[in-house]
Amino acid sequence: MTDSSRQVLYVNVYIKDASKVIQSTVEEKISQKKLPAPIKARLAKRAAKVAGDLVGTSVIVKQLVPKLCEDIPKKMKSRGLSVHVEEVFRQGPVFVLELQVVHVDSVVMTAARKRIRDDKDKDNFAVQCLKQFLNVIGSKNQDTLERKHLPKIVQSKIPLSLGDMLCAELAENGMEAEAEVLPEALQARFFFPFLRQIQEQESESKAKAKKGPLASLRRN
Repeated sequence: MTDSSRQVLYVNVYIKDASKVIQSTVEEKISQKKLPAPIKARLAKRAAKVAGDLVGTSVIVKQLVPKLCEDIPKKMKSRGLSVHVEEVFRQGPVFVLELQVVHVDSVVMTAARKRIRDDKDKDNFAVQCLKQFLNVIGSKNQDTLERKHLPKIVQSKIPLSLGDMLCAELAENGMEAEAEVLPEALQARFFFPFLRQIQEQESESKAKAKKGPLASLRRN
């Protein structure tokens, strides 16, 4: 659970297109069938379109969100950050995660940043200096530092990178997404206009789909 006395971040995500996920799933299933390659290709294309119409992005999001709530803390842990992540909102292609940094392992975090900057550096001078500093201040002060002070500092920096990282990861998995990571103070002002805009876009898309291509031709 999050600490109610401390601030949290909100990760706002809009899945714009998940058709590639649906298509790859359909293609994988059809590839297992004993059919000529040309027939498989045509069948996969048609089946993917039908599946996309039936499944919808909301079904993909429903499966995606619990996985992200598990994966994000695991990935952060490798960088020395213990975070709590939970779903606080989900509607159609939009979902919001609440994130709070609860502990920072300063040695692991410094080592991880060192690896990112320079994999060839074997000395890890910064890590050794940090270890010496932590030995000087003692375990009690280290615990206070890593549980109270560093989480606030690190959490304030996360919005600068987490949104882009999340979108890049989703893109690797066949989803086009937009993400905005905000502190509590800015969330309400951003979220409601954002949600209204998405709802309007979804309504327009559904209206066009119902009318079909002939409707636009008649207007012209």
